[in-house]
Amino acid sequence: MARVHTAIAKKDYPGNGITKGERYYYWTPYRQGRRMSKTMPRPSQVESNGTRASYLALQEAADEAISAAETVGDIQAALEDASSEAENVAEELREKAQNIEDGFQHETEQSATF
Repeated sequence: MARVHTAIAKKDYPGNGITKGERYYYWTPYRQGRRMSKTMPRPSQVESNGTRASYLALQEAADEAISAAETVGDIQAALEDASSEAENVAEELREKAQNIEDGFQHETEQSATF
């Protein structure tokens, strides 16, 4: 996870909505370009690992939905949505693991033919 820094803008950054003299936050995820924001970034925005960022975004969305819930039914719906999204992230991880396993198996087969 990238470290977040604060600074005072010495010039305008119109693409980020930051004007000269305003405080802003900046961070550089691993092997990515520098990012800026007027508000403190969420953990999912700072994370450079795509799968971990998906998990953090899921957690943030669930927290928001539960905080905004007005009834028990709203909380239940938020938890069901979070569960469904967690299954999607888990499936993504399973696919990545399977691809790695297949890659090793293919590599072993190729080296055996030499």
